[in-house]
Amino acid sequence: MHFAPDKQSLLKARRTYAFTELFMFELRMQWLNRIEKTSDEAIEVDYDIELVKTIH
Repeated sequence: MHFAPDKQSLLKARRTYAFTELFMFELRMQWLNRIEKTSDEAIEVDYDIELVKTIH
């Protein structure tokens, strides 16, 4: 983040940052999906099952 001169600029910066994060996540998911579809092997994804359980 930057030092916003006013609250409106801060809110715009936060919204832009959130959009960029989500956009990059979606691009990565599409990239991984494409690799998986064109590969003979599945992609192994490491995750913490206890952390996943806390989400639901």
